[in-house]
Amino acid sequence: IGKRKITYAISTVFIIIGFVSFFTKGFELGIDFKGGREYKVRFEKAVNTSDVRDALNTTLGNGTVVKQFGSANQVKITTSHLIKKTGKEVDAEVEAAVFKGLEKFIPNTSIENFKRVNLMSFTKVDPTITGDFKRSSIMATILSLVVIFIYIFIRFRRFGYSIGAIAATAHDAFVVLALFSILHGIVPFALEIDQTFIAAILTVIGYSLNDTVIIFDRLREYLSNKPNANMKDTMNAAINSTLSRTFNTAFTVFIVVFILFLFGGSVLKGFSFAMLIGVVVGIYSSVFIASPIMYDLDRNHDSYSKQEASKKK
Repeated sequence: IGKRKITYAISTVFIIIGFVSFFTKGFELGIDFKGGREYKVRFEKAVNTSDVRDALNTTLGNGTVVKQFGSANQVKITTSHLIKKTGKEVDAEVEAAVFKGLEKFIPNTSIENFKRVNLMSFTKVDPTITGDFKRSSIMATILSLVVIFIYIFIRFRRFGYSIGAIAATAHDAFVVLALFSILHGIVPFALEIDQTFIAAILTVIGYSLNDTVIIFDRLREYLSNKPNANMKDTMNAAINSTLSRTFNTAFTVFIVVFILFLFGGSVLKGFSFAMLIGVVVGIYSSVFIASPIMYDLDRNHDSYSKQEASKKK
């Protein structure tokens, strides 16, 4: 607690860096957020994604995104070609354009055989749907934070606890977002903002809250046992007494998620990477964000401590 100004400064600097990255580099938006058509295609041999992209740009227009998907002979193709038009005939036209662009990589293959053998999956998201999905994702995150605030307030009866918990969970979500913005295009795997990412953010929020509540519970226990003790010393004691449990839990979760990251395949790479970040940042925020903020915002602990002590009697 005595070093909280240093942790505040570190978090502030990272928040500034994150916002700079948001407005300059942006995000690698998935099809759920930007709309378009997505094709996952398997070839007989490994292909170069740059060559595939150049070939597809001639039939689909510039802006086609091609990424390796799983093994070296599989790619994920994302295009916004004719996305504002609807109808099965439009889908068939775009599919034919994809096949034409890929013909030299799958010689002597008909479009029917391409759809049956090479085309692994097809997904289409209209631009109108992406707006609804963005709004629902933002509302889900905000609603989760509001519910957390109410839950912490009901449980601990102090606004300082609620604000500290909300600040910690919002900090964790922001750090994951910031690193996805900063690292996309640098790491050798996709860091797309999609449905899976939103699920990871909500999971990280829940995980971080669990650590924070454990520290707050221990603090309340110590305050009820020694209502006249120094608040700073009591809070440091509460953090220290739960630290080994926090690290042990985080370590076991980290190992499981790390194995998922290594062997879960490209579909789960973004989710597991977000969880890896969240587990590490969750420890930091529970100890260095939630508790210090609660301490700074809720200085009048005497009445609360005596109230808890009287309840125990």
